[in-house]
Amino acid sequence: MTYRADIDGLRAIAVVPVVAFHAGLPAVGGGYVGVDIFFVISGYLITSIITSEIDAGAFSLATFYHRRVRRIFPALITVLLFCTMAGYLLMTPDDYKTLGQSIVATTLFLSNIFFWRQANYFGAPASENPLLHTWSLAIEEQFYLFYPLLLLLVSKYIPTLRKSAILALCLLSFAASVWLLAVKPSATFYLGPTRFWELLVGGLIALSLIPASPNRSINLMASTLGTALIGYAVVFYSPATRFPGVAALLPVLGAAAIIWSGTGVSTPVHRLIGAGPVAMLGKASYSLYLWHFPLIAFASYVTLGGVSAPLMCAICLAAVLVSFASLHFIERPFRLYARPAQVNRLLMATAAAAMLAVFSGGLLVAIKNGFPSRIDAVAARFLDAEHDKFLHPYECLSVDRQLCPLRRPAGSGAPASSRTLCYGATRIRWPRPWRWSNRRRRRDRRCFMRRLRTAR
Repeated sequence: MTYRADIDGLRAIAVVPVVAFHAGLPAVGGGYVGVDIFFVISGYLITSIITSEIDAGAFSLATFYHRRVRRIFPALITVLLFCTMAGYLLMTPDDYKTLGQSIVATTLFLSNIFFWRQANYFGAPASENPLLHTWSLAIEEQFYLFYPLLLLLVSKYIPTLRKSAILALCLLSFAASVWLLAVKPSATFYLGPTRFWELLVGGLIALSLIPASPNRSINLMASTLGTALIGYAVVFYSPATRFPGVAALLPVLGAAAIIWSGTGVSTPVHRLIGAGPVAMLGKASYSLYLWHFPLIAFASYVTLGGVSAPLMCAICLAAVLVSFASLHFIERPFRLYARPAQVNRLLMATAAAAMLAVFSGGLLVAIKNGFPSRIDAVAARFLDAEHDKFLHPYECLSVDRQLCPLRRPAGSGAPASSRTLCYGATRIRWPRPWRWSNRRRRRDRRCFMRRLRTAR
């Protein structure tokens, strides 16, 4: 397959809005659509590679999955190890336990299902889910479980209907996405069957459902229109947009138009996005996507969500630097260099063993309830108190469990005197009573832990 710099540039166009959206930049309320652009690119590249090998009689499922392991595992394992260590140092036991569960789900490529059951993508703070962004990686890997075999079978038994079969699956998945969005919006966002159509759109371009045009003017109009569709979605969409469904057509068709129009004749748009710096950022897009969210999440966790703009800019810059280091020292050594078959088998065994070790570590964290022995007895008693559902509604969340003279019931805005914890001669305000939501309670116990350490 011929290398196309404009596709690496399109990767950069996809990842930059995602990073900006997670960083809280208000001008990119729809930055999350970058994930949909990634889906189209992945579908196009995978279909191009598989069909070319099938037509040449050289396709092997073992070789395909070998390439996927070399592409996905090294950087992902490194990020999971980082999250495991950072969580041990920074998180409360309950939050660390949840992180351990998400690590297990990520290593099994089931994190989209895990977060579907746990969190709203737009409603949950990043600090509570450092691995929330891995839901899209899970969808891609689930897609790769059946798609190569499907292409192989269709190409072998009904080769004349290969395009029709992929088109039918694409339309069926899109119809499910539109219909279920009104019934189960969270499931529609997270689950594979309602997202596979985006990858299949890329596959249809690779199969030349619409033949490439040699006309430069048509290609220029298509690439310009595709860029405009993506730009509109990035700027004018927001977390309140009903997504994916019909709304996902804009970024998906925009990415498809750019890829299709660059197949035959290059245009100024393709030359611009394929320029050196943009294409280089696109090459590091996988690592940047993996690294940026945990860095933002742990920074938000430590600062209780109050990350200043300069600090957020520094975090994003650090994520870019780390992603380039990951590209050169982790991704490329495993992915690009040709080696003897024996060495490749050793690398596969090493990657599988490393993933198993990460899985075991996450499982241990979950089983051990986040290792509560890491914190001292006073803090442990306080954190345990929030799980006591038999506390008197007028009782303060203090270690001594003293009744407070409330003028109003706890949970409806108790006076300041009822939200104070006495620790020696220091009085530490507890910002919200115990009846608040789980999300606010988790934020407040982190606030309490920080104030308790300061008081000492």
